[in-house]
Formats: sequence, structure tokens, C-alpha cells
Amino acid sequence: MIPKEIKWFWQRGTRGWADSDVWSIDWFLCDIMPPMLKQLKKNKMGYPCGTSQKKWEKILDDIAYMFETAHEIQDIQAVFPEKKKATESMNQHRKKYKIKVLTKEEFARYNKGWKLFQEYFYSLWD
Repeated sequence: MIPKEIKWFWQRGTRGWADSDVWSIDWFLCDIMPPMLKQLKKNKMGYPCGTSQKKWEKILDDIAYMFETAHEIQDIQAVFPEKKKATESMNQHRKKYKIKVLTKEEFARYNKGWKLFQEYFYSLWD
């Protein structure tokens, strides 16, 4: 019997993902996308028509930020802004466990990242 970790290592090397990655595809993508986007930004050969190099770099940064923030949300290190005032017990819980509440600006950038990811999905290549 092959130990699971070796099997998963082999699967990632041969097909790009492992059976264990399917257990939480969202976590897997949030884990691999930011470094991939940063690599694309660093080694890019061009940028999509209708943008500039500077604008494309900002777009890649915003998409990476969205995935990083999504990872924090999954890991319960961050939560969305409250629509109504948080109770004292909620605030104590967040303080105790060091959970960050996204500011309105951070939440707007997070949502912008999702929109940019959708808009530029077919441009994420080099």
C-alpha cells in the first residue's frame, strides 16, 4: 500500500491535483492562485488588449488579494463587515481569537477582485 502523501505527491506531479485537493477545491485554489498570479506578474510577456502594463499589474494584484482574503475567511482569520452593529460577545470572541473584520474598503477590493477574475479569466496566461 502506498502511503497517502506519496500518492498525492505523485498525483499532483502527473495531473496537477490530488484526490485530497478535491476535498476542498476552494481551499486548494486559494492556496495556489496568489503565488501563481505573482509569478505571472513577475515574468509576464505582455498584457491584455485595452490595458496597460501598469493597469495589468494592478489587476493581478487585486485578484491575488481576493484569493488571499478568501483564504483568511476560510481559515476564520477574517470575516465580512457587519450589516448591523456587532454584539459585545461577538467583539470579545473576535478579539480573543484575533479575527479581523474587513473594512468597507477591504471588502470592496475583495469584491472587485472577484469581478476582475471573471473579467480577465481568459487573460491569465503568459
